[in-house]
Formats: sequence, C-alpha cells, structure tokens
Amino acid sequence: MTANEMAVVLSSRTNRVDSAGGPGFLDVHYSRALTEALWYYITKFVSSKTNLKRESFEDSEIRGQGLSALINQTLSLTTSASQVGVHTNGTYYDLPEDFMVAISESPLTSAQSCVDDSRLIAQVDIVSHDSYRLLLENPYRRPRLEYNRAYIWRLFVGRTVDYYNPNIPNTLKRCEVIVPPAFTVQNYRMDYLKIPPNIIVDLDTPANQRHCILDISVHEAIVDIAVSLLKRDTDQQSIPNPIPISEIH
Repeated sequence: MTANEMAVVLSSRTNRVDSAGGPGFLDVHYSRALTEALWYYITKFVSSKTNLKRESFEDSEIRGQGLSALINQTLSLTTSASQVGVHTNGTYYDLPEDFMVAISESPLTSAQSCVDDSRLIAQVDIVSHDSYRLLLENPYRRPRLEYNRAYIWRLFVGRTVDYYNPNIPNTLKRCEVIVPPAFTVQNYRMDYLKIPPNIIVDLDTPANQRHCILDISVHEAIVDIAVSLLKRDTDQQSIPNPIPISEIH
C-alpha cells in the first residue's frame, strides 16, 4: 500500500468524527501514527527481549521478507579519523549513517588459515564495558588466535560529536574493535538493519507522500497497530493498546 492508502484504511478503521460532525485526523496525525506503528513492529521482532519466541527476526518467511527492506551492508567499515581514547589494541570504526543494529559481521584478519592459503574471518564477541576488565584476564574469553580460529571484541562507543548542539553537525556512530597482538583486521564487512525513513501521508499532494519501505505483506499489521495508537491518543479504548504482539504475523 502507498502511504495515502494506508491512511485511508486507518481512517476507515478509526472512524474519527466527533459528535458535531467535525473533521477527522490530519495528514500529520496519520503520518505520526503510521511511523510509530512501523517502529513498534520493527522493535518487537528485532529485539530478543521483546520477541516472544526469542528467535531471529528471520524466523519465518513472512517476517523475514517483511523486514528484508531494512537489510543493508557495508563491504568495509572505515577507520574513524579520531582514535583518542581507544583501549589497548583497539581501533574505532565509523558505522554507516543509516545504521541501526548489526546482524552479521565478517572481519577479515591477517591470520593465515592452517588448512589452506586463506585468511581467517574472525568471530566477533560483543563485550560490555563493565565486563571488559574481567574478561580481559580470562585467556579463554579475551581476543585471541586459537585452534585456527580468530576471536575479536566489539564494544559500543559514542559519537565524537553528538546531537546536543544543533549548531555543530554530529558525527557518525562508532564502534571499537579490539584484536590480539597476533593479527590485525584488514577488512571489516558488516551487514546491518538500517533506520527506516518516516512514513509521510499527503492526501492533497500525493507526490509528497513517502511510503512504508517494509514489504507489503506487513502493511496491514502496521495499520492495525496504528489504529490502536490513534485510539490511545483519543481515549478510544475499544481495543487493546497497543495491539498484542502475539496477534501480529
């Protein structure tokens, strides 16, 4: 469905007309509700804590296809211009501008495979800052080259410049990659989910509308969530708010 078509369905399901016969919702209300519903749908299936099955967002064909439009990749992460504050053997990398969460990482290392002439692809372990020092003392958990396998760490890192001051452009998101002295990372490929653009409804000027980028197979579910959100905002509690995730397919 187009953004306007989603708004028309949303309007018919909310039946937003007051007792005096006043006008219904405006385009901005539809846009906000549909965009919020889009994010609700995405986060419920991307996060393992809110995904009831505790499975990948690709655990079923319809869900995988529905969210496939968010899948993007960068064939090589760029080293950050500033390396101030890195840990020992660490390197800051810039993440893509539209980066939301990583779903697959393939860091090509300088370590040679014992089986053939190829170089090893490292396994990436996400390490929290509060466990960094503890794990560093564990020879079986720290970054290492072991039994023809390479292990590295990735830590979350803030931007060099954030959104605090609107007069100063923010920089890209970053991550910190820590490797052992035995090898280096020569190329870092990352597949990730990108941040979806907002849905924009414009019933007067259709050329200005911006559609939902997710597959059409999940548009009805997003509209159903938006119905619940609009009724929540207008105190119309005829259905649960928001729609239970168990009812979304």
